[in-house]
Amino acid sequence: MEGVVLRAASGHFEVWLPHGERLHCTMWGRLKKEKWRSELVVAGDRVIVDRVGPGEGVIVEVFERRSWLVRREPGPRGRHFEDLIVANVDVLFVCVAATAPPIQPHLVDRLLVAGFLGRMACAVVFTKVDTLVDEMSRASAEEWAMIYRQAGHEVFWTSAQTGEGISALREALNHRVSAFVGASGVGKSSLLNAILPELGLRVGELDSKGRSGTHTTRAVSLHRVGEGWVADTPGLRDLALGQVNLQVLHMAFPEFARLPPCRFRDCRHLNEPGCEVKAALERGEIAKSRLASFHRILKGDE
Repeated sequence: MEGVVLRAASGHFEVWLPHGERLHCTMWGRLKKEKWRSELVVAGDRVIVDRVGPGEGVIVEVFERRSWLVRREPGPRGRHFEDLIVANVDVLFVCVAATAPPIQPHLVDRLLVAGFLGRMACAVVFTKVDTLVDEMSRASAEEWAMIYRQAGHEVFWTSAQTGEGISALREALNHRVSAFVGASGVGKSSLLNAILPELGLRVGELDSKGRSGTHTTRAVSLHRVGEGWVADTPGLRDLALGQVNLQVLHMAFPEFARLPPCRFRDCRHLNEPGCEVKAALERGEIAKSRLASFHRILKGDE
């Protein structure tokens, strides 16, 4: 039977079958021996399962993935391995808090690049907009939102407390597979509770300075939203991408890709003559933070 992995943890998998049944599954021994990537089965994978008992099954085949979210993790002797977070996602929703914890533009940009590299469309979701109680904080949040709209990403403005923007976001999740990603404390679980009140996901608190959150989501889980699925993911403090090819990275920044070609094909958008990106920066068409992220990623800075 063909199914979708809703949750994967320590060699145990919850698999949803098209008629609505859920099976608790393990993995076929032969499949384990054929391991060729960091995670054989993750949430979002399409699999073939055999039933072995009431409510139980075994995964015997994993279909090729159409998209993926990956981060690099340190391994032994200075090596790195790829940690697959979720598979077969159509849209990656990068969540940022309107006030606290403060936006981390470099992390947001890395997630957007990871989405591009993983063949996903990307959008940005501003949470906790009800906490924008003064003109200065609202202007700051709206400035960040404009940066990502200018880059070409759809932006959602939401509040789990007041319900602002929840209907629009719920509709955007329908008929597709989505994933919420972002730093700890930005309100991903609260957002999902507002979209699906029956979930009752545990919500963490920010630290005493309001700068970071606690990890309340321990493993990726897929939840049904209308005719679609949405994945809740653990909070990320960083996301290592490794070395990214110059031309590929250029395409991962949509506002760069829309510009005419630079004079030199290998332009790194530093001080080269005829650089269209630097010219666009001077015209105010791209943000300084975006170009700074481009250079950090290109250098391989984690």
